[in-house]
Amino acid sequence: MTAFAFPRLTAAVLAGAVALTGISATPASAMNDRDRAALGLIVGLGVLAAIADGSEIPPRPPPAAAAAEA
Repeated sequence: MTAFAFPRLTAAVLAGAVALTGISATPASAMNDRDRAALGLIVGLGVLAAIADGSEIPPRPPPAAAAAEA
């Protein structure tokens, strides 16, 4: 007895809900300013440690010395 096409009705309601949610929703922020500053400090120290660790690579011998050994 129903004249509605339930899959179409469901799709229309879902599309409307998604459209309205995208327009009206604001993202939740789980970090306050103090947490954000602490995270920046930790990430910054990690970057500095990676740079310092990468600078200790021994230099390659010059090509002439490598050819003389062979």
